[in-house]
Amino acid sequence: MESVLTDQQFLDEYIKSVEVVINHGLGYVGGVVGLDLQPRFISQFNESFGITESEKKKILQDPRINLYRRLAISERRIVKLLAVRSFPDSGAKMLVANLSPIINPTTNNIVGILGLIHNLEIFNLSSIMAQYYKSGELSVPILGDVVLTEREKQTIFFFLLNLDSKSIAEILSKIESKRISKNSLDQMFNKQLFPKFGVYNRKALYDKLIALGYNRLMPKNVLNDGILLEITDYVVFN
Repeated sequence: MESVLTDQQFLDEYIKSVEVVINHGLGYVGGVVGLDLQPRFISQFNESFGITESEKKKILQDPRINLYRRLAISERRIVKLLAVRSFPDSGAKMLVANLSPIINPTTNNIVGILGLIHNLEIFNLSSIMAQYYKSGELSVPILGDVVLTEREKQTIFFFLLNLDSKSIAEILSKIESKRISKNSLDQMFNKQLFPKFGVYNRKALYDKLIALGYNRLMPKNVLNDGILLEITDYVVFN
């Protein structure tokens, strides 16, 4: 008769298997936390991630991640996250994390969370392809000599992600911990950004920013606390 594993025994055996796979599988990085959200196993970040152990600890202790771990537990589903953060030694990194509930098939209880992380390159594919079809080349444009305030840099970054003034205002309000209105963003476009780049509407501004290469820039002040977004429902078109 097959022995029945308790929840703790199953978690212990599961961690052993995960440790073998991660430590011997190329490109696998991640770990396991228990229901108390305390780490049970955390792998070393390999060289391709370029993240130090101290920086890794800071990521794992981010309280926002625990909110999504609890969501994965309460709803018994995989939660996918997009994380963007600036690191002192390796610059900006874009990571995708999958948080999966670990379920003991014998008891049907959730016993922990498996987190697997993938490293992504930061680029805007749509703007690259638009540049190619417009000019027939993929040369890297040279940035102009426009002097921008920190708020303008932040606004340009999110504008190039195709966000409207209301969405940008909400994000900047969270980053700066103070209320920024949609109207103030609209005024920035009309009275600051349009004149600085010599354009008269947002479509022309977008095209001008892409032509000058601003889609390759990520302002440091956007990444002080990092960006963490749930992308579980996002899909890739076939």
